[in-house]
Amino acid sequence: APFGYLPSGEKLRVPFGEFQKQFNQRKVSKSVGVHLSPTFEKRGKEYIIGDTVTMGPAYSKPKDREDYSQVREEDYYLGMVRSFFPGLKLEDISLHQAGIRARLKDYYDFIIERDPEYPNLINLVGIDSPGLTASLAIARYVSELLRR
Repeated sequence: APFGYLPSGEKLRVPFGEFQKQFNQRKVSKSVGVHLSPTFEKRGKEYIIGDTVTMGPAYSKPKDREDYSQVREEDYYLGMVRSFFPGLKLEDISLHQAGIRARLKDYYDFIIERDPEYPNLINLVGIDSPGLTASLAIARYVSELLRR
């Protein structure tokens, strides 16, 4: 289930009804929060699940458009995944990348719409990580738009 996040990047801790109200007012955004992803390694001619697990993302509000700084420390991630890995220690965690996640200002959902001037152009805007998970459903929807 998605979590609500304030513009500062902090998790919103309110009852679900209040979250929905704030989301509809565009005061918070949705995210699945910090989650675990396996890595893969190539052994011979096949890929297998590797020994490394990545944790992320950890959203924080950037200072500006070019801010690639790593703003969360290892102890933040340890706290977020400790229930999954009770034996995990701080020295087991190493930071490896930071990036900029494109978001639409003051709009917290995907935009998928036909361009009013060019009917065969479908605009897909603001589609971040959950959109990658939903890419096949989005493709079907775009296909339906083009058939109309």
